[in-house]
Amino acid sequence: MQTDQVGSVFGRAWQLLSANWVIVVPGLVIGIIAGVLEGFFALSGVASSTVVGMGAAVLGGVIALAIGVLATLLSIAYTTGMAKAAWSTGTTTFGDGMLAFQRDAGSIFLALILLWVLGIIAAFFSVFTFGIVLLLYAIFVIYTIPAVVVDEVSATEAIGRSFDIAKRNFLTTLIVVLLIGIIAWLAGMLANVFHNVTLLGPVVQAVLTQIVVAYATLVIVGEYLNLRAAPVSSGRPPSPPPSSPGL
Repeated sequence: MQTDQVGSVFGRAWQLLSANWVIVVPGLVIGIIAGVLEGFFALSGVASSTVVGMGAAVLGGVIALAIGVLATLLSIAYTTGMAKAAWSTGTTTFGDGMLAFQRDAGSIFLALILLWVLGIIAAFFSVFTFGIVLLLYAIFVIYTIPAVVVDEVSATEAIGRSFDIAKRNFLTTLIVVLLIGIIAWLAGMLANVFHNVTLLGPVVQAVLTQIVVAYATLVIVGEYLNLRAAPVSSGRPPSPPPSSPGL
């Protein structure tokens, strides 16, 4: 895939996001609810010095961790499922996200555990390779979650498929990873402008974060759909998904 074709996926992903801002909503809502619940349970019992209070603090921490894991699963499943539907039909609804969660939550959870373990290993070796191993990790596992949700494969198969696609399309995937990183950095810089603004600052940061997450997910899903269908040597441009009326 040529660089201009990578650009076409980024452009089309923005069109899909512009027509489907609903993709941003699940992450925002889930993040707010999870944040409130995590804070409540994590702080419960902390102020007490009694044995019962210490037990409550431990239990509260465990519950907060469980809420965080569930929130992550919901957010990833909803966003990826909705991105898949958007590329397929041009539109998406919350139902597409719920379907992905109901069907793929187990595989996503296992994939996240495996990616976490691999990420720790990559981070360790990155200390000795000036971050190169961590960059390679990002490149080779980037298509894992799309593989789980789009093709309904197991976590281990999804990681293997991601590795194979990235290996065959290394330059394309490198460009995707770098561009997403640059976009996230720019969004962070913009959010910092509002950092000291009372109330507005955290809201702007949360919204920008979810916009970047939704956009990045659309890009990665779009690249996965293109690259899994055609080998890098084919020279064929990606076939645009059917557009819904009004796009």
